Amino acid sequence: MNSSTSAQDISVVRIWRWQTLVVALALSIGWGIRGNFGHEIGAMLPGALVAMAAALLSGRADWQRRVAFFGAAGAIGWSLGGSMSYMQVIAYTHSGHSPTVAYGYPGSSGRVPPCF
Repeated sequence: MNSSTSAQDISVVRIWRWQTLVVALALSIGWGIRGNFGHEIGAMLPGALVAMAAALLSGRADWQRRVAFFGAAGAIGWSLGGSMSYMQVIAYTHSGHSPTVAYGYPGSSGRVPPCF
């Protein structure tokens, strides 16, 4: 590996870190605003902001042209996640009922759909 390849690798890592920081900042701004609205409606904003920031910073012209679609998909996806309970599935792990405990452990990792 020569020095120019090494410098290119370092440059790519620095750009990737900068892009990750900008996407994380978009998420934190959206999450802060989410607190005023809550649940599904509130989760739409950080989802849209993160998806749009990632699309704009991707460097792909086709993604950048479709940033509105990315924003809509991110908003819908995060809205679905915003409808899930924070502690309900985790609380299943403290039950004395074995099938409920068996449902709670994989459910707390997101691998089991929420129980309605």
